[in-house]
Amino acid sequence: MKIAMRIQAIAAALLLSATTIYAEDNLVKNGNFEEPGAGWALNKATIEEESGAHFLRLKAPDEPTQVQAHQRITLSGDAKKLTLKFKVRYEDIQSGAEKWHDGRLIVHFKNAAGENTKPAPKPVAFRGSSSSWTEKTVELEVPDGSATVEILFGLFQAKSGTLDVDDVTLTP
Repeated sequence: MKIAMRIQAIAAALLLSATTIYAEDNLVKNGNFEEPGAGWALNKATIEEESGAHFLRLKAPDEPTQVQAHQRITLSGDAKKLTLKFKVRYEDIQSGAEKWHDGRLIVHFKNAAGENTKPAPKPVAFRGSSSSWTEKTVELEVPDGSATVEILFGLFQAKSGTLDVDDVTLTP
């Protein structure tokens, strides 16, 4: 009986330490959207709930406009590479008047003066439908002189569509 309790205590301690390490490594604040309103600047985007879990939703309005959610993160240390992971699903995203009028993930690195540093990562576009949650991974090279990174999910004047995002992590 005592051995079983000790094993349970050790397992709980290991789980807690693994969760703490994960939280400390993730540079994104509130990447699971469980604290609605925390960490993300929303422009016509919403935080929704499904089966007890929260996620980010971007829905194209009737008139083409920009729907966005972004977060600026201060970089510390000398990481030359970052890994961005997130879960995404989307429905009926149809391009608007321009080729880039669709659903997108855009990442900007900026220097201390707030100017973009180069080379800039290529955007990740979302068009059409993918109804089940899919994990995406984007490997990022940190340009020299970068002080911050901005992660932006958006519908950029798309004709129609919904883009859902959850479990966003950015790790060195």
